[in-house]
Amino acid sequence: MNVFFPLTLGALIVLYYMENFEEVRNEFKPDLLQYFEKHSIQEKVAVLLFTFAYMLHFYVTSMLCITMFITIYNTFEDALKQMLVETYRSLCTDISSKNLIKASELILKVQAMHQEIENVLSFSIFLVYVLVFVNFLNLVSVNVTNFTSPQLKFRVFACVIVFIWTTSSFVKLTLTGSKLVDICDLWKLLQQDIVRNCARMKIKNAKNLTYLLLFLEESKLDLEFTGWGIFRLDRSLLLTIAEAIVSYSVVIATV
Repeated sequence: MNVFFPLTLGALIVLYYMENFEEVRNEFKPDLLQYFEKHSIQEKVAVLLFTFAYMLHFYVTSMLCITMFITIYNTFEDALKQMLVETYRSLCTDISSKNLIKASELILKVQAMHQEIENVLSFSIFLVYVLVFVNFLNLVSVNVTNFTSPQLKFRVFACVIVFIWTTSSFVKLTLTGSKLVDICDLWKLLQQDIVRNCARMKIKNAKNLTYLLLFLEESKLDLEFTGWGIFRLDRSLLLTIAEAIVSYSVVIATV
């Protein structure tokens, strides 16, 4: 969806202008002619380059980068869940020192991998959420100030498209990141079940029991994806940002 959406949006805009060509031409022709008469070729090129850079920033940053982040998060979370379930099954079958040591090494690798992902992506995630926030406020300011095309149909169409686009990406990225918290909660339940299974098996080997207690202590997972350490990606973030957007939108609309 995120890859084909820009192409679809561009095609819809072209179709709109084709259907309303005469109206659009009569509306914008005087302003365009006046602009080209008053400005030098360097300024015209600068405007074109700025427009091109803005479009790249808007499409690539807010959609394709989010797609990449979601893919990385999903890959890590699916692999983590599978490894934890396999560890749980092996310990329920045989609580031996060999299995416990293997499980401990696995947990340490998971924590190291999560930290690497955080180090690489957390700042980019922060910038993405800032961009999402700015896009929402930009929609409000554009409609309040009548900065864009005075054609109401076109403005409503464009704003609805951008709103749906931005909202879907924002919600999907947040929910994907929050899955890691759910997996950590699942692991806590699996740990409790391992202890209950150990009690049912009535293990009398003091060495294995000691290893099990050490494993349960060091294998606690409290992992979460964050935006540069400023906020964590969980479901409550949706409500927090929604409240902030509404508050700032009211301020912009009343200024």
